[in-house]
Amino acid sequence: MNCDYLIETLNNPKLKKRKNKHLNRFAEDLGRAIMTRHPGGQLFTEKKVQVTERYSKKIDLGFISPQNITHYIELKSMGSSYGKNMNNRIEEAAGQAVLLSVKSKFSYIFILSGDYKDSHYNKLKNVMRVLKDDKKILHNFALIGVGTDGVLHDAEYNIKNLVEGL
Repeated sequence: MNCDYLIETLNNPKLKKRKNKHLNRFAEDLGRAIMTRHPGGQLFTEKKVQVTERYSKKIDLGFISPQNITHYIELKSMGSSYGKNMNNRIEEAAGQAVLLSVKSKFSYIFILSGDYKDSHYNKLKNVMRVLKDDKKILHNFALIGVGTDGVLHDAEYNIKNLVEGL
C-alpha cells in the first residue's frame, strides 16, 4: 500500500489532527487493500461498538471475514510531544486491546511523524509485540514512520502482513 501522501498530510502544520479525520484517506486505502485480499468480507467504518455496559468504542475500521470473524482496527497517529504522549498512547492501546479482544480480533496501526526518535519507535514496537505475542490480547499491529522525505514501513509489523493476517 503506497502511503507517500502521508508525508504531505502529516507534515502540514495547519492540519487539524483531532478525531483522526486526517487519516480518512489512509482508512479508505486500507479498506480497499483488505477487500482485495479478502473478497466476500464486509467492511465498516466508524461503527460504535458496545463493549461493556458502561464502555463503548467507536471503531475506526472493521472487517467481518467470509468466515464471519469480526476484526477491529484502530488507527492512531502521533506527531509531537513523544516524551509526554508515548506512555498515554501505549496505555490507551493496551486498555482497548484488553476490552475489545473479548468482542473480536483487534489490531492497531500507529503512524509516527515529526521528530520521533528510534527509541520512541522501538519502545512502541516492543510494547505492542508483548501485547500481541506474550499477552495475546492484540491480534496484530503495524508501525509506519513518516518523515519529511519518506515513509518507513516496519519490516515485520507492516500493513501488508496485517492485512494478510486478518
